[in-house]
Amino acid sequence: MTRPILIKNAEVFAPEKLGRRDIFIAGGRIVAMEESLEGLSVPGLETIDACGAIVTPGLIDQHIHVTGGGGEGGWKSRCPELVFSELVKAGVTTFLGVSGTDSMSRSIENLLAKVRGLKQEGASGWMWTSNYSYPVTTITDSVKTELFAIPEVLGVKIALGDHRCSFPSMEEVRSIVADVRVAGMLTGKTGFVHVHLGDYTSSFDIFDGIVASGLPIKHIRPTHVARHPAVFERAMGFAKQGGWIDITTGGGNYMGCAADAYDMAVENGVPVNRITMSSDGHGSMPRFNEAGEMVGLGVGSIMCNIETVQELARRHDLTTALLPMTRTVAEALTLEGKGVIEVGADADLLILNAEHEITDVFMGGVQQALDKLAVRGDHSGLVDGFFILAGEQDPVVGLLDLRPANLALFRHRHKGVVVHLLNLILGQPGHGDEVEQHHQQHGHHVVEDQRLFRGMDLIHGSFLLSLGAETDRNSASELVCILWTTAILAPCGRTVQKTICERKAADFILETRLIEIFAAFFR
Repeated sequence: MTRPILIKNAEVFAPEKLGRRDIFIAGGRIVAMEESLEGLSVPGLETIDACGAIVTPGLIDQHIHVTGGGGEGGWKSRCPELVFSELVKAGVTTFLGVSGTDSMSRSIENLLAKVRGLKQEGASGWMWTSNYSYPVTTITDSVKTELFAIPEVLGVKIALGDHRCSFPSMEEVRSIVADVRVAGMLTGKTGFVHVHLGDYTSSFDIFDGIVASGLPIKHIRPTHVARHPAVFERAMGFAKQGGWIDITTGGGNYMGCAADAYDMAVENGVPVNRITMSSDGHGSMPRFNEAGEMVGLGVGSIMCNIETVQELARRHDLTTALLPMTRTVAEALTLEGKGVIEVGADADLLILNAEHEITDVFMGGVQQALDKLAVRGDHSGLVDGFFILAGEQDPVVGLLDLRPANLALFRHRHKGVVVHLLNLILGQPGHGDEVEQHHQQHGHHVVEDQRLFRGMDLIHGSFLLSLGAETDRNSASELVCILWTTAILAPCGRTVQKTICERKAADFILETRLIEIFAAFFR
């Protein structure tokens, strides 16, 4: 059972701006919200003073490859699974899991199990059954039974207009839509066909034929609509006819970023309440040549959602920025109690700072406070968080999340935080650049030229970092991460978590003097 929480002095965007409010949370829901709830007395009440910080609904992402996408480039191109901490860090409190190209090794049973696991950890989750293949891939014997028997299934995914799809006919797709519609009527789920769009506009000819035959447009939900000019043109027409279109925040939009696609759609007369956004997180981002051969592959991140909110807020306002991933998508998918801050709604909340960066996340009334470490002294501009210490070129898994936009001492977006830390630690401007340069030239090898570290024998041996791969030695920035986290945790009587695992404890030797410098810095 969740403990009751009172959030005071919150600047609420519900997503509409409501102004300063106190929010009382109990039983996973918002029980009361007033300008002041002073004097509220509830046993076990925890009070959090937001001090004027922004509180918004948690983000909803309807397209995450939670079991990993990819595979188009062979075995080594399979994308990794999503982990719960990624949802928290990205402010995604509600998600829909989805499968992709790989219908051979990525089973729908595995997708369901992953969705349920993430739900048990605290998120709200649903899923689209099937993948790119036709006939559709289901756990049960039919699409209808899938929606009827599995609570997490809101609809079916198919792929159209893509060289990796099965190219079902209009009649075959219409049959899927009809089954989904009937199952939705029986279960109260509405029922949707979530359509991956490729670069061929023929998909919309199929949609037009289905709608002309009498099936409601609300059941057809195309995504990745802005990756090709002709497809986006048809998608905007589809939305103006009453359909919903989903823009991918994770890249691939031909005109630029997701915010550019949003602006173009609105400028062309698409109603804002017909535009949703999703990340395509943990899906593959393949690049193909004219012969259809894959020449490159990336992995989608879900952080692009909050980054898109920040960009749209800069261009417009925060309400406009929030709508496609809060109220609009919740209404589009008929997710009751999601995407809004109001009495009776689920207590899925984000607390943002003035730069619209996430500082706290609540899922179902539970604060997902990730092992935070207080930063004291004259360095209060640092942000304490969890798991990623990242320079843009060399992300490193650590126990602190130092977001470049919030760093008072190390503010620099191009070289990354690590270089600035090295400059500070080594006490010589430019010295960190020299170390990082050495690292870039020599790959994942420890800096063997001890002159760079002023003769200090810093480390021996090697580690296994949870970056999805083994490295025999450590880069300079990984070394700084290890020293930093150890120095902070040691005075607290704590140990470095398994994020950084020693291969041979006897070989792990830290320079005492440098640890003392770190520890003193954070006292």
